[in-house]
Amino acid sequence: MSDPTTDQIEKVRRNLSNMQQFNDKVYVYGNPKIGNCYVLLTKKDDHDKGLSVVQDLLTGGFEAIASELGPVGAFGATILCNTVNGWGSNPPPDMAATFSNLTSRFMAASKDVDQQLAVYHEDPVKYWNTVFTYNGQTCKLSDLATIDFPAETDPEFEILLNPSIAGVDRSIWKQNLKDYCYNVKWQPDAQINSDITSWLQMFYGRNKSYWCSYYYHQDSGSCGDYSYWNVTEHNVSFGAGMYHDGAISNDACNYLFIDSTDGTIINSQGLYTRNAVFNELGLRTSTVYEPYGAPEKEVSKEYLEALSKGKPTISALSLEIGSEGIKERVRKAIEKDETLKVCLMKRPHQTLSAILGVKVPTVLKLTVVEEHSRSFVLVL
Repeated sequence: MSDPTTDQIEKVRRNLSNMQQFNDKVYVYGNPKIGNCYVLLTKKDDHDKGLSVVQDLLTGGFEAIASELGPVGAFGATILCNTVNGWGSNPPPDMAATFSNLTSRFMAASKDVDQQLAVYHEDPVKYWNTVFTYNGQTCKLSDLATIDFPAETDPEFEILLNPSIAGVDRSIWKQNLKDYCYNVKWQPDAQINSDITSWLQMFYGRNKSYWCSYYYHQDSGSCGDYSYWNVTEHNVSFGAGMYHDGAISNDACNYLFIDSTDGTIINSQGLYTRNAVFNELGLRTSTVYEPYGAPEKEVSKEYLEALSKGKPTISALSLEIGSEGIKERVRKAIEKDETLKVCLMKRPHQTLSAILGVKVPTVLKLTVVEEHSRSFVLVL
């Protein structure tokens, strides 16, 4: 093979310089995504997550350009991802240190990428036939003589930068959801008689951190059997219990989810579909059963704080409108949103508090029973 020409060498150097600019911008715009994720999840970036996590952040950003601009994105992604992926066996010296937080490690790692590209830039002929491989794609450094990686002033630069920033964003959310959250499964299942799509859209509108799996049960003709949608509820939770679902914030959900029901877009700039969050990100799993057990024996600090600060409580509301008045408010709420019925049966304290706008003490035993054509409830 003949030696590279001066023009070829200069073109490779120019592309490496542009790739450095690209890496720098991925850091500049990707770094705030880390802080944003921690804020929305109400967590602190106060410890080092290690080398593998920052590798995932960088490759998550770089691999997102692989399908953009033909060979430009393919070669750029392969070289950048291979560089970072190689740190697993031969990391830069500073990556062996312990950092105070993920943000600091991300900054150092981005600098290390620049430094490696600078090594290639200094003597491209030395590395001319170096092979880079990532996700089944292979190229050589010499392949940079056949493309034009866009400079920052080129409009095509943004075509690469935007998906890369989104890739970093998805990576940090995936990692933090795995670190801090659970995919909580609520049991037993619910039986829904109405249109399932409409019911789910209403349910997700009120319960933003949830996803439901479901199937249709056809009436078998046996006595007492009937047709219904069997629904299993899940939610992204910091840890659910008898009196709370531990859901991530509505703001976090609004940022995270692309859709409500499958194919129904609620945020085109979201990071993941609802199905992907619950079934593809690897969240830890947990199961919570309806709170049939005895209530807590002591009044919670939260309820005592509500009393001391004069916040509305169910006891004060009961004195004002009586138990029948409370039941009537609940019935009217369910008429407007039928999904509340299921929520009341699974999470009665939390749901009743939301419906009435008052604090409900966990020492209060709540029993929610649905009366229908095949049941009769007698209250003594």
